Amino acid sequence: MGAKRKLARFLILGASAAGALALPGCAGFERLLPPGFVKYEDLAGDEPPDPRIQERIAERRKEEGRAFPNLSQAPQTRPEPTPEAEREALAAELRAARDALAAAVAHDRELAAEERSERILLPGGENGPLPLDEAGRALQDTVAGDEAIARRERGLPPKPPAREDGQ
Repeated sequence: MGAKRKLARFLILGASAAGALALPGCAGFERLLPPGFVKYEDLAGDEPPDPRIQERIAERRKEEGRAFPNLSQAPQTRPEPTPEAEREALAAELRAARDALAAAVAHDRELAAEERSERILLPGGENGPLPLDEAGRALQDTVAGDEAIARRERGLPPKPPAREDGQ
């Protein structure tokens, strides 16, 4: 049913547009333009263009290299290949940059591992200072317990358990 309705609408609109264009004495295609679509000439009316604008247009037309490129005049041959020595130098430079980046990443990972191994003391921690990961899990457990107590006090149902995939 939907495809037939779309086809019927298309045929009706097409026939009405063709009829509107075929009628003598009509304004023509401008009648079919959406509202708000106004040509610059319609806005300016019979007034001549501003002389300053005409000067700017003339200056830009005089400038060299401001035209669109003529693709038929473009070179039809391939550019000269980069010499082998230059390519090897570029490749060596890229390899050196890659190795420097890999060393920086390894150093950052070592620093992160050191920071994770440090111990921190949580407020009210009975077990003393804990490693960062254990402290994070302890804080999550404390927050979950507090949230469960608050939901019970407000008469709300318990929070659904978290999915295993973390969403």
